Amino acid sequence: MNRLLFHITSPQEWQKAQAEGMYRPESLEREGFIHFSTAFQIQGVHQKLYNARRDVLVLVVDETRLTSPLRWESVPGTEMRFPHLYGPLNLEAVVRVIDLSASDLEKELRNLIRPSSRFWQDAFGKFSFALGVLAMLPGGIIMTHTLISSIHHPEANPLMPVAYSILTMFSALLSLVGGALGLAALLQDERKGFASAGCLLNAILFLLLCLLAAMALMAGSAQ
Repeated sequence: MNRLLFHITSPQEWQKAQAEGMYRPESLEREGFIHFSTAFQIQGVHQKLYNARRDVLVLVVDETRLTSPLRWESVPGTEMRFPHLYGPLNLEAVVRVIDLSASDLEKELRNLIRPSSRFWQDAFGKFSFALGVLAMLPGGIIMTHTLISSIHHPEANPLMPVAYSILTMFSALLSLVGGALGLAALLQDERKGFASAGCLLNAILFLLLCLLAAMALMAGSAQ
């Protein structure tokens, strides 16, 4: 992925740039360059220099498309080096414009710089749901056996013979792993979908299996 740079401007300046075909802010005339920031610097700049104002725009720029020279230089008061563009900004380099009056900067940055994380969050949610469905197969067999056993032999251990105990442990393990994957996706992904469904399905199944295990222990101790 190409390096993305960020610049804060006003809607009026951006509108003027679109009319002129080039972006030439006052800082270019005054200082000789345009201030830019990286994804890890832009939030601090927004907070410190713009008092977290929401009536501004954030230009997202692809560094490889710039036609003016870019230099990384130190800034007084900080040890970090910031990108400075020595010339006008060609509009072809602007790949996105974030309107902070309608968007959250932190959320937008997370979506921009972590596309692979978004993929894994979606995958974890789907894996969680799939494991929950898979765990229901042996879980359904166990519960059917338990129901039949409780009708004909109410005093018997519901997880006997041993094969049903193994199925219970296998199903519980699947639901535990599925629940963990769903929770991991749910904590990071605001689009719930499969993550919340997977968490709920696996949690219910795991609790039912724990209940069956407790019943088996009580039946075993009574014998």
